[in-house]
Amino acid sequence: MNHYDALKLLALRAVMKPDGEASYRSICRWYSTTFHTPLHLVDELPEDDVLLAYFESTYEDMEEDKREEVLQGLLETDGDRKKRALDKDAENADAFEFARQMAYEEKQKQAKAKISDVKVEKKTSMLSHTDRKEASLGQATVTPAFEKLEPEVSIKFVDAAEFEKELEGFGTMSPKDGK
Repeated sequence: MNHYDALKLLALRAVMKPDGEASYRSICRWYSTTFHTPLHLVDELPEDDVLLAYFESTYEDMEEDKREEVLQGLLETDGDRKKRALDKDAENADAFEFARQMAYEEKQKQAKAKISDVKVEKKTSMLSHTDRKEASLGQATVTPAFEKLEPEVSIKFVDAAEFEKELEGFGTMSPKDGK
């Protein structure tokens, strides 16, 4: 890389990510332009004089409310600054928690909507072809299957232990009681 390209890279870096020296060089260029002073003479001036002129000019051009804000920031103690940062963090945390809660509630609402859609789908899938056709037209009422049982069919509900006792030996290849 030649010398000029290296200088271009340094200048580009100073513009993209200015460090302290790059910022001071920019202020010196401002001073040179504003006060019609050759740049090599600005380098010989005391830094405090150059910086004071720069800040005064900056604050003169600033609106009153913005100037008050800068003044409050400069007069703020470290403790005040930490307290303000903690308050802002707490406010952001509250906003984050609120957003998280709203997202959770929306997911719950969507899940309930899906469940109700599935229930309607299951109920209509148990219907006969004619009933399904009526349900799709919104004319049918869905009735549970046990309400459609024939009069001679009955349903008996038993507990699990009694059910197991009734099924004892069912499905085995050997005869019951070793016969």
